[in-house]
Amino acid sequence: MNLKQFKMTNNDEIICEVVEDANTQEDGAIIVRKALRILTSEDYENNIRYYSFKPLISFQDAFDELVVMNVGHIILETLPSRTLTIHYARAVK
Repeated sequence: MNLKQFKMTNNDEIICEVVEDANTQEDGAIIVRKALRILTSEDYENNIRYYSFKPLISFQDAFDELVVMNVGHIILETLPSRTLTIHYARAVK
């Protein structure tokens, strides 16, 4: 499984499985599946930050459906941390 974490131009962060990267696509698109948006909320009073996942595409029929992402909307890409990978695997399951 080729997991990547992306920071998007609209400030969203997503984690997903990359099926085909921009190098294999003529138009520079990235084909992904099981894409989840990483949500952050903070409890300022107790100085705690919480993270959760939300599907990137609402009302998608199948979570395994392929999604084409425009690389022009990606600010950065990285390999997710081990901790994030574990939480992602649990969420997908």
